[in-house]
Amino acid sequence: MQILIAIAIEVATTIIVSTLFLKNIADRLNVLVANAKLIPTDQPLTRRVTGSDELAYLDQVLHRSSVTLRRAAEHKRSLMEMVAHDLRSPLMSASLLVESLITQSKTMYKELTPRLQDLRQTCSLVIAFVEDLLTVEKLEAGKLELDWDSFELSDLLRDSLQQIMPLAEKKNITFTSSVEPVSVLADRRRINQVLNNLLSNAIKHSPTGSEVVVSSELQEKVVKVLIADHGPGIPKKQQSKLFEKFYQADSGSSNEGFGLGLAICNLIISEHRGSIGVDSQVEKGSTFWFTLPLDKD
Repeated sequence: MQILIAIAIEVATTIIVSTLFLKNIADRLNVLVANAKLIPTDQPLTRRVTGSDELAYLDQVLHRSSVTLRRAAEHKRSLMEMVAHDLRSPLMSASLLVESLITQSKTMYKELTPRLQDLRQTCSLVIAFVEDLLTVEKLEAGKLELDWDSFELSDLLRDSLQQIMPLAEKKNITFTSSVEPVSVLADRRRINQVLNNLLSNAIKHSPTGSEVVVSSELQEKVVKVLIADHGPGIPKKQQSKLFEKFYQADSGSSNEGFGLGLAICNLIISEHRGSIGVDSQVEKGSTFWFTLPLDKD
């Protein structure tokens, strides 16, 4: 009986010790996994794995990596802000100077007006590029606040078409719109930025005298906006990379890329919990689309 009792006590002790050991391992692994998930979010790691074994060493590596990555990200943001500031200020001054010279040239030196207008357009393009860089950085860092509001989608589209109409008139491109009269819940200014980017790209890559069709599809909780052109189309292998920063697509007859525009569109629509994509076939045109949440209330 004493032997049986001793065996029972030993077995019970072994089970308890093993359970405690496994629980300790599980708890430490949970901390390790939680720390690993925090690294991509750019948040500091506050919990540590205790001990001196391999798990503790791996946790130390994660902490060092997190600190290094956060410092690098902060350095990149600071660098981008400095570059943007250093470029934007003189360019704004140059743009104002050009405006003044254009006004004076109308009465004094009319032959200078076209060149000054080209210079103004160049300054505007560089300023827009700087603004795009800042927008991308803020979106990726999660620091871009959205001004949520309910508005009529067709009204916003009409405003966007008016803004890019001069660009369309240069290529004699016409627009056909069949957007549903629905209310969406979004940041009006940012969605206007998305529309302007997509409409400008459609004009840029469409042949002269062609048509761009803007339409919408109502779904259960979202509305899908589609912008179709008759451009050269985009190869299948390039479509998945179009929304990456600084990626330039080969648009067939044109060597111009999409720059930051589509990357910004992707980030803005993602912030609205929507989707964005493209359906395209070479020599048959492209249809860019995105979804926005409906304001059912």
